[in-house]
Amino acid sequence: MTIGFKLKTDADFYNALLFKCLISITQNGEEVGSGYLLSQNEYAIETNDSFYFKNACEFTVMSMFIEGVH
Repeated sequence: MTIGFKLKTDADFYNALLFKCLISITQNGEEVGSGYLLSQNEYAIETNDSFYFKNACEFTVMSMFIEGVH
């Protein structure tokens, strides 16, 4: 998973959660939020500030936390 990667599948969202990715959330081309992925299910995700429906938004990786790298 790299910066700019679009999250689309359940596996993508799981990996973003596992690797503590900061994500950008857009809807109709406009940014509606950003944050760290805290949880996800079949229909929605939760970030540190809100919930977003997967079928209504686009999710893009902005950065990743990699343990041991400073």
